[in-house]
Amino acid sequence: FFVPVTLQTVTIDAPNDGFVLVNATGTAFTESASCNPCSIGVHVLDATTAAKSPDMLANVGTGTATFRESGLSIAFMFPVKAGSQTFTFQSAAEFPAFVLVQNPTMVAQFIREGSTTP
Repeated sequence: FFVPVTLQTVTIDAPNDGFVLVNATGTAFTESASCNPCSIGVHVLDATTAAKSPDMLANVGTGTATFRESGLSIAFMFPVKAGSQTFTFQSAAEFPAFVLVQNPTMVAQFIREGSTTP
């Protein structure tokens, strides 16, 4: 996999053991004629435990200098212990100078253990 770049970071204070549902989105884009296509991957990393969501992969570009984009979206639930938890939304591109991520956003929601609703 390519070298990851942090797009967003969020910290949440878990009042007790449970889970954190993390949603992360962004838009991969290129205007490079060198991308025919170029690949990019994103994932969410639990910085506290080093656990990682599965990678979401996208290809952008058609070999022309025309703007091309692809939506990126990840939702993943991490088990957590009580206390501060930090998560990062990371991307890694085959050619990072040619493929960028626009408008990265990230939301984390605590769900207590044994709960059927957040």
